[in-house]
Amino acid sequence: EKNTCAVLQSDQLLISDDAFNFPDRAVSDMFAAFCQMPGLVCCLKLVERPFKEVLKLAFNKGPTGIADVLRSFQIDNELDTDMCLGIGDRLPKELHKNLNYAMNVAFEVGEYVIAEQSGEFTVARVAPWNDELDGKPRAHDQRGLMRRYRVQVSKN
Repeated sequence: EKNTCAVLQSDQLLISDDAFNFPDRAVSDMFAAFCQMPGLVCCLKLVERPFKEVLKLAFNKGPTGIADVLRSFQIDNELDTDMCLGIGDRLPKELHKNLNYAMNVAFEVGEYVIAEQSGEFTVARVAPWNDELDGKPRAHDQRGLMRRYRVQVSKN
């Protein structure tokens, strides 16, 4: 019986430990799971082969080598580097043009975001809200819905 390496459950992609033992199956399962996400199936079917190749690289080489795969499929790669960003890292200036200010978007705990600190854009992650921080709730009505987030902006 075939074990599933990846499955979409409650809008989360769950990946089993078997994924690292059976990367080809994991890539197929992950692609199938992504295709279950509303709005993605029509886009993914157009780029199925390069998308699967990039997923395979995640298991085989990590982030290195992705630029070569993108180039082989004539896909523009704006940041041709092996750079990996994490919490607390400054966003390179060449990526600033890709930022999208969307005031109508809500974020969940654990999602990565870009926070502005002293005029610099920093990679951050949404942290659990604690009403005791300032005595005010995360979301409250004040001429429309106001959302406030607590974000982790350093590795510590």
